[in-house]
Amino acid sequence: PNLYTVFSDTLVVDATKLLVTHRVDSLPVLSRSVYEETGKKEVIGKFSKSTASRLLLDINEGKPVWTHITNSDINTLIKSYLTTLFF
Repeated sequence: PNLYTVFSDTLVVDATKLLVTHRVDSLPVLSRSVYEETGKKEVIGKFSKSTASRLLLDINEGKPVWTHITNSDINTLIKSYLTTLFF
């Protein structure tokens, strides 16, 4: 199977398009700074259909939303996902 990833500065809309286009449930989020400095792909989180759905609900409810994966709200979600997945 193919593994699709996004970088930490990927637009949420672009990450969501990848989820839909490739019919995957989630995408590993890679640190762009680590990749640019070392060439290594360091996974720092996960962007999922649930994350995208939560964003849509927040928009519908008129809540402030983020547009980039690096926003502090998504970083909090990413850290909680990592904790759930790896620890």
